[in-house]
Amino acid sequence: MAGGTWEQTNRPVLPGLYMNFQAAASSAIQAGNRGTVVVPIKANWGPVGTFVEIGSEAAIERIFSAHALDNGTAYTSLKLALLGGPKKLLAYRIAGATAKAASLTLKDSSDTDVLQLDAKYPGDRANGFYVTIQPGVIDNTKHEVRLFEGNRMLYALLTADISAASLAKQMNEDESNEWVNAQAIGDGTGVVATVSGAAFKGGVSGNDDLTNAEYIAVQGALEGEQFDVLALDQAADAPLLASFAAWVKRVRSEGKPVMAVFGRDYRRRYVCSSCTEGCRTFTHVESRRRD
Repeated sequence: MAGGTWEQTNRPVLPGLYMNFQAAASSAIQAGNRGTVVVPIKANWGPVGTFVEIGSEAAIERIFSAHALDNGTAYTSLKLALLGGPKKLLAYRIAGATAKAASLTLKDSSDTDVLQLDAKYPGDRANGFYVTIQPGVIDNTKHEVRLFEGNRMLYALLTADISAASLAKQMNEDESNEWVNAQAIGDGTGVVATVSGAAFKGGVSGNDDLTNAEYIAVQGALEGEQFDVLALDQAADAPLLASFAAWVKRVRSEGKPVMAVFGRDYRRRYVCSSCTEGCRTFTHVESRRRD
């Protein structure tokens, strides 16, 4: 009798006893009731230039990845923000001009390009994606299209029609496909050839060429957003801190009671940008106690 583990995208074929383990720890850290916090972050996956609500540690992993690769700050910064108990946590991924989505071009039996697959988001994470297209195990009149990351299957499609146009339509309309966009090349009539382990390439996260300008651009996006606290994902330099401090003072003078919290690595000192003599925020109290 067969047995082992299974996933939603990789269900067993043979009868037997299988188990599906779910990580309880990743769902333990969740949002609280302490206002709205915004954190600009760097990542190697996930939407760029838009506010994304994060409700749990599991959501960080699902949307931005749990790995701090390619100078990413998403997982650590957002997890720490959740530990503070905000009612709502908004992440805003920034990326430099070099950011690019990984892609893969599939061919037909005559070695002609017929289908292009592009990762949904820019970043070097998708350079680890690969695709297999093989006849079905149970029904060989259909083909199994599978997308993997390492030894983990991200997405699967079983179809009888593997023409480029049909595959592109099926993949783009499938709500379970959170990973790639598909586009037929040429007239779209080519039938995609079977492949095993065709790898994506060319993905760039855009984290290495970031400047203060990308962070300052977040201020414009925040103008129309309702929030209470802004926290940067890094110990920023003096010019960037001064820019955000000035911006916070301006929007506060315009009737938007927000504040920004900045960190400094070398003294472990935290400064509230809206500090007054009567300020009793946690960060300000911590600053006084440590000094």
